[in-house]
Amino acid sequence: MDIEKLQPGLSAEITTMVDDSLVVKHIGGNGVLSTPSMIGLMERAGIQAVQSILPEGYTTVGFEVNVKHFAATRKGKKSHRPGRVA
Repeated sequence: MDIEKLQPGLSAEITTMVDDSLVVKHIGGNGVLSTPSMIGLMERAGIQAVQSILPEGYTTVGFEVNVKHFAATRKGKKSHRPGRVA
């Protein structure tokens, strides 16, 4: 595990089926992916991007989020969320 490989620009992607645990229903219908759930998926992707580089027993956490949620992903559809190390 070479910590020098920990550089800005590393990335990973998570694709998940949107289910009841990830949706908000206050807009009606069966629900859409909530913004907090989207951010959680992005953080998981960021962790995946660096986990193999970190020493045993280490992990990473986000400390700042600046995101725009442009389109709804409906329950039962796949959500594709990239994570990038900035």
